[in-house]
Amino acid sequence: MTSIMEFTAEIEAYLAEKYPEKWLNWESFPKALMYIVSECAEAMEAWRDDNKGAAGEELADIAIRLFHTASALGIDLDEEIRLKMEVNKSRPVHHGRKKI
Repeated sequence: MTSIMEFTAEIEAYLAEKYPEKWLNWESFPKALMYIVSECAEAMEAWRDDNKGAAGEELADIAIRLFHTASALGIDLDEEIRLKMEVNKSRPVHHGRKKI
C-alpha cells in the first residue's frame, strides 16, 4: 500500500515541474485552506448532482491539496493521522457535549 508520504512525494514532484514557484508557506496557509474548501464545495455539488464519479474526483483533489499543504509546511501527515487516531479511539462517541 502506498503511504501518504509516498503520494505526497509524487504530488510534490508533479507540482514542482508544473509550478516551479513555491507559494505555499505558513503566511499563505489560509489561501491553501480556502483551496481545500473550494474542492469540498465542488464535492458537495457532485453530491447534489448525484454524481459519484465527480464526487470521487473532488475527494481526490481534496487529498492532493491537503497532502501538498502539509508537505509545504513540513507536517508529516502519516504521523499526525496515526497520533490523532489514537486520541479519537480514546474519546466517547459524542465528545464535547455535541447534540445529534
